[in-house]
Amino acid sequence: MATQDDDTETFYGRLHIPPKSRCIRLLHVQGPDPNVAADGGPIYCDVAVVDLDSDSTWTALSYVWGTMASEPDVIFCNQTAFRVTSNCYSALRHLRQILGSFTIWVDAICINQADNLEKGHQVGLMDDIYSRAGTTYIWIGEGSESTERVVKLLSNTGFLEYFLDANGQIKPRVWAAYLSYVMAQWGLKRSTLPILERGCYIPRFSIANLLQPFRKEPLCTVHELHEFFQCSWITRIWTFQEVLMPNNPIVVCGLSQIAWSRLELSIAFLASIRTPGFTVNIRTWDNRHLRSGEKWLNVVFARDAYRTKVKDSSKHNSHLRNYWLFCISIGRAHRNLNTLLILVFFTFVWSIYFAMYKPRGGQLATSLFWLIIGTPVAIVGAGLSVHVLFYTFAPGPSFYNLAVLHKSVTSRINRDFRTRILTALCTRNATDPRDFSFGIRSVLQRSHLGTQLQLPPADYSISKAEAYKQFTMRFFQGQRVTKLLPLALQHRCEGAPSWVPDFSKRLEISPGKIYMFSDVTEGSQSYQRWNSEDKLILKGLVFQEIHSVTKHDTRGWSFKAHGGYSSFASRPVRDGDKLALISGMPCPVVLRDKGNSFELVSAANVTRWWLFGMTSALWKSHNKQKRAKWKEIQGTGLPPGTVVEDDPGDYLDDILIS
Repeated sequence: MATQDDDTETFYGRLHIPPKSRCIRLLHVQGPDPNVAADGGPIYCDVAVVDLDSDSTWTALSYVWGTMASEPDVIFCNQTAFRVTSNCYSALRHLRQILGSFTIWVDAICINQADNLEKGHQVGLMDDIYSRAGTTYIWIGEGSESTERVVKLLSNTGFLEYFLDANGQIKPRVWAAYLSYVMAQWGLKRSTLPILERGCYIPRFSIANLLQPFRKEPLCTVHELHEFFQCSWITRIWTFQEVLMPNNPIVVCGLSQIAWSRLELSIAFLASIRTPGFTVNIRTWDNRHLRSGEKWLNVVFARDAYRTKVKDSSKHNSHLRNYWLFCISIGRAHRNLNTLLILVFFTFVWSIYFAMYKPRGGQLATSLFWLIIGTPVAIVGAGLSVHVLFYTFAPGPSFYNLAVLHKSVTSRINRDFRTRILTALCTRNATDPRDFSFGIRSVLQRSHLGTQLQLPPADYSISKAEAYKQFTMRFFQGQRVTKLLPLALQHRCEGAPSWVPDFSKRLEISPGKIYMFSDVTEGSQSYQRWNSEDKLILKGLVFQEIHSVTKHDTRGWSFKAHGGYSSFASRPVRDGDKLALISGMPCPVVLRDKGNSFELVSAANVTRWWLFGMTSALWKSHNKQKRAKWKEIQGTGLPPGTVVEDDPGDYLDDILIS
């Protein structure tokens, strides 16, 4: 009796794809049968091999594979029963209800997952598959009544009617948008903001609660919004490029759908107000445990940078950026109105005071005394009155402090595309660890970085260590050492050189315990390159040997070094290791001597007072001595008064990291 694996092997054998061709398989899903169950009955598909350069049209699916059900779901491809995961089956079933019959590319079916050679070849074509697809459907899960409310909110929030005119041209009307926001808070018009739940964010006697029984239909709550954005789709490395490359992505949840072009504006707006889950915190957003809304916001700005082909982020200008600045302007209007109301309340209070107690004769001094004492009291009272008026009786997501928003928008929009890719690597997951190097290859090749990086093709026959090494050498070539070393100092990839980070581990782009400030090294050049033996060559100096290592339960390892130095390390060090200063790194590192090279071990400090004091002084002292000695040698035989131009790359030692 033939098994499922035998049938699958036969299925792919009949639909063979030549290794070096530009052919792909496409899945034509037949429409639902109206004579059977409500879900349309079994899913029947016709699979064919087509050339990417032909006139064929198709859609593509971006989803999370998920797991097989206890009784695996089955679709019929060319009369062959094909087992698929529950999430894949659900996506196809719902899309069939929405579209009827359609042609789609689904990686789990259109690629022979058991053939590593074919898989690597098809991964290399994914940029064309997604960029040429008429529509890419982003499946985030089965829907419910709450997700329908969320999609409806996301389709209407953000005051877009005050940002664009009737012809779709940008024409911001900031005060009209803010007036609409205030009226919605007071229940004078339908709100397009998520409401805050009673007992958690909102008092019982607020306008929102008083009007709740009179609403014709329930509104989306902040909790429902958070649950919607917490889907597993946003956590996978493959889905990052699957949303950046398509021209027309559409997010589908159950039978509800929203175009990405509308969704990204809604996400940007929700990030500009105090919506739980979309906190603006530029210090802690670069880690694998981001709040769900923050992860979506990162994708929104990454796609915007990719689609606009921005090389110089300081000159970035796009529809999304203009809308984000519009949202900031609404926040500015919010601040200005609050200030104005406080002044009005203050003037009103003192007008009443002087009308009732007009000073006469000897009462002038007393009145001046009470004027001085009462002014700050009146200001505080006016501020409290405005707070009660706007945040107690009519609470809701409110606007951030303008300084916080300005700092956030600068850091997000001006972030270069390579850093956005690095953020995706450090905040997402993959089933196969090698996918961290293969899963973003297509988007890098199509970006303005493609010609610089020259990434190798995806090869599933190599090990994780080899894949990470190849990717690291190309991705970080020409970058500052502070981009690479802090990642490798957190988690190094086993079986690879010590300078290769393990991207499958939890990494932080801005780890506070490794580097917290900008470079203290003099000179701006990046002294980082690789030799023919795949050894990383850095500039710096090795200055002391470690001894007296002590293991601590919570703080890592403490040690001393010759010359009176002492420090802490976050990773295991041992006697005989070396302390080194690396050009571009704001803290010393621990190296292990391997004969003709060193192994990267750990950052040499984990406490903040080192960074403020001794580290800077330590570098300046050794750097000054090294530079003076080099200048003395270079100046030998030159006429008196000749100025010797120096650069750290000239007088510092080469340090080889293996």
